[in-house]
Amino acid sequence: EPEPEPEPEPEPEPEPEPLAPDELDLGHPDLDLAALLSDVDDYSGDDEIGESEADTSTIDDSVELNDEGFVDVETLLSDDDDAHFEDKPLDLDVSLSEFTGVDQDAEVVDVDEDADQSANLDLAMMYIEMDEPETALELLLEVQKKGSAALQNEAQKLMKKIDAMG
Repeated sequence: EPEPEPEPEPEPEPEPEPLAPDELDLGHPDLDLAALLSDVDDYSGDDEIGESEADTSTIDDSVELNDEGFVDVETLLSDDDDAHFEDKPLDLDVSLSEFTGVDQDAEVVDVDEDADQSANLDLAMMYIEMDEPETALELLLEVQKKGSAALQNEAQKLMKKIDAMG
């Protein structure tokens, strides 16, 4: 019997052509594809960091590292280093315009402004359907006092409906 011929090795795939700089422009200043791809090119593929390369400048000398050169979770959790943060007041007045695309001076609309009175209006309708007009009227009077003009108008219509039921 003749020996089977060995299978030819597949030809290596050619390297893709690098993209031109104008092909890397995604039209958004926060999406810098060229920078992202250059980071990939700089990656050597060696996940191990030698001791001489590791940045230990922020490691406290009193903290013990495990065999892999990391701090144990238990050690991190037991440290009381976060106590000094409690003394500082939080500054929560921060603009999110750079993240949301909303201008700092844009008008803010509270979409839930009339939620309570809208719920009262819905509840009043349910009481009308259950033939309990007295309870419905109490809710509708509150909508008349506290609700927006549109809700007040709707409450007035329901009050007329209750009067007609009589």
